Amino acid sequence: MYPLGAEGEALDALLLAEPIVTKYFKVKESFIDFGTPSFILEGTQEVKLNFLKAYQELRQRQLTPILRKRDGDLLLQVVRIPPRPPRKRKWNAILLAITIVTVAASGYFMTSDPLYAFLFGKETAWLGATLYVAALLMILAVHELGHKFTSQIHGVAASLPYFIPGPPFPYGFGTFGAVIIQEAPIPNRDHLFDIGFSGPIIGFVASLLMAVVGLSLSKAVPAYMVAKAPLLPAPLILHLLIQLAVDVPEGSIIVLHPVLLASWIGFLVTFLNLLPAGQLDGGHIVRALLGEKGHRAASIAAVIILVVTGYWPMALIVALMMTRGHPGPLDDVSPLSPGRKILALIAFIICFVSAVPLLHF
Repeated sequence: MYPLGAEGEALDALLLAEPIVTKYFKVKESFIDFGTPSFILEGTQEVKLNFLKAYQELRQRQLTPILRKRDGDLLLQVVRIPPRPPRKRKWNAILLAITIVTVAASGYFMTSDPLYAFLFGKETAWLGATLYVAALLMILAVHELGHKFTSQIHGVAASLPYFIPGPPFPYGFGTFGAVIIQEAPIPNRDHLFDIGFSGPIIGFVASLLMAVVGLSLSKAVPAYMVAKAPLLPAPLILHLLIQLAVDVPEGSIIVLHPVLLASWIGFLVTFLNLLPAGQLDGGHIVRALLGEKGHRAASIAAVIILVVTGYWPMALIVALMMTRGHPGPLDDVSPLSPGRKILALIAFIICFVSAVPLLHF
């Protein structure tokens, strides 16, 4: 019989956890710290693989381990994380349906201009709207499904994508993107990196493919024909593609086909998501790479980048995200694997070439 109340629950959790923890780690001391079963581990042992094994066994008992360094020691604590109630998938479908409508409206309004009809045909408005919806939602979907599938591979519960409708053109592009929600903590830095990296890299490849298709469908016209039209700043990757694949006569401007516009938005989404701040995808990457202090410094740098490039509202959002910090992985002691450090460099190169500055210098 155990004592009643919180102390009894803590002792019960300690008795459940101790055989598992001692099975995988050399333990110097075990105790209950403010109601939390805690273990001081010997610091000379390899912990990454053993932590994952202990995590799997403890999870079967509704317990979750958390590994941190404290005063030079390795401190493993075991907590109960109650399961979340299942989410209602109808909201995924409802938001997707609304987003399809707002994105289609944007595609129609953007391509109903007489110039588009002249260049691409009389059916451009409806056809353009359809292609715009298909290309843009495909880019957003594969980005989020990259996160979803990687989470599943690592045994981390995550929701289906929630598409976020936005104001149609000329006040927006019909969507603010999409998100998935992590429904369980992430075991270690490798897993945190993989989940953060997978979405942007797949979204970037999809944007690249749509850019190639869109460039083949777009047309260059003399600049005077679009003198009153707003000019979109192009990311570096799009400039490179144009130089490699398109012969633009001097004094001419490319009129973006709806598919190319969708790819432009895809690059913008990639750039913003890969900024090393808060709980953005780039924030996950830099948190896995540099730890808590490095993540805080990178977040400050990201706010400065957003201000300099003209994204003041986004800078404010990221600054507010910084007040919450980043929870980090359960095992925040084991370092990121060397191969993933190389991928982190690739991720931030992709962020740079996808950047769409709103201000010109």
